[in-house]
Amino acid sequence: MKNFQIHISGKVYKTGFRYYLKQMASVNNISGFVKYDTDHSLMLEVQGSEADIDKFVKYCWLGCMNSNVLEVSLKELPETDYKTFEIIEN
Repeated sequence: MKNFQIHISGKVYKTGFRYYLKQMASVNNISGFVKYDTDHSLMLEVQGSEADIDKFVKYCWLGCMNSNVLEVSLKELPETDYKTFEIIEN
């Protein structure tokens, strides 16, 4: 299993993007969480196989209907044991 922090910037605040990501995580066997960062971008921690994370990142770039993704960055993290994918309200 691989763990990554993903940061998504652009028009992602209040667009339904977090719910879209939760759905895509379920389809792609990804666990972890998503939350808004202080600048209204999205910050995720994800866990899954390398192939599943690669597919999931493509959905991050694609975005949902009301969003406009400008940047997606990844940073590898130490392994964690997430069981589900959650939306963290903040």
